[in-house]
Amino acid sequence: MVGINDKPRIGRSDTARSNTPVEWGSSAANRGMPALRRIVVPIDFSEPSLHALQFAALLAAQSGAALLPVYVAEHVVYFDETLAFPEHHVLEQMKEKLAQLAREQINAEVPVFPHVEKGKPWAEIIRLAEQHEADLIVLGTHGRTGLQHWLLGSTAERVVQHASCPVLVVPPSARSGSQPQRKIL
Repeated sequence: MVGINDKPRIGRSDTARSNTPVEWGSSAANRGMPALRRIVVPIDFSEPSLHALQFAALLAAQSGAALLPVYVAEHVVYFDETLAFPEHHVLEQMKEKLAQLAREQINAEVPVFPHVEKGKPWAEIIRLAEQHEADLIVLGTHGRTGLQHWLLGSTAERVVQHASCPVLVVPPSARSGSQPQRKIL
């Protein structure tokens, strides 16, 4: 028992809980947590997006949700102000690349439905999530700040601001449960 004049203890209490995995799915729904059925994962094939895919795949495997990885081909503006999108065969190649990534990186029991869209990435991510009634969007962030952030903008920031479902932003430094844990003594 702690008295009024006792010094506060800093550090871990003897009664502290360990990091217990959270259960998703039907048992979670019974406790008032929404069940995950569809998870949208934007992929641009960068390290941060692949890291977010790992998180999303773990959540999908634990909850029984389907994954909807999406690659958004952004238009290119030339000096004469004409717009160009990648040609159809390039978009088909990207869809196949997403399917291959799914086969290599995601548990075979997780349903995966790859999508390739054209437009502004943040807007297409939100449109796809709404169209498929996604329960969650999981995306990575490059962690840009300052001038880079101002010039390039932040897809993650815009998705968080405008999405109608919860968004999980996975920073580059986050650890995935699929990675081996190191013991620090």
